[in-house]
Amino acid sequence: MTPHDYDPSGYDPSRAGSFEIPDTGPCRVFIEDATEKRSQAGNLMFELVAKVLEGQKGAGSRMWEYIVLEGSGAELADSKIGAIFDSCGVDPSLRRRVSAKSFIGLTGTVEVKHETRDGQTRARIAWWKRSDGPKVASPDAAPNADPPPEYDDIPF
Repeated sequence: MTPHDYDPSGYDPSRAGSFEIPDTGPCRVFIEDATEKRSQAGNLMFELVAKVLEGQKGAGSRMWEYIVLEGSGAELADSKIGAIFDSCGVDPSLRRRVSAKSFIGLTGTVEVKHETRDGQTRARIAWWKRSDGPKVASPDAAPNADPPPEYDDIPF
């Protein structure tokens, strides 16, 4: 493991632990990261990190979505993937091979619920809200996806 050189100038003690969680109800989010992992039970899953967009309470905070691909939760995988694609403007009716990176850069609307555990209230994704807008075939072409990077230095 590579060590990290800590720079204390990046730490603001007045902000430590002081963030707002989004209100319950609809919330616009940006999927900033998605990885393939194993659940505690050892089942393959996608872990999505959804960041709350600016202009809403809790902007910048993150919520996680898990899509279990094996074991007892696998029967819900296609339903969840379809709901995420539909919310983010990707046509959910097309058969496709999906990887964790298929979700990165998409923007959609989730329904937020609050859960209290160990005395702390946390925001959770209850479900992905359906979008009535136009749909595209590929997640890369979604209207809210990040534009592809420029590759000006490729020699072909």
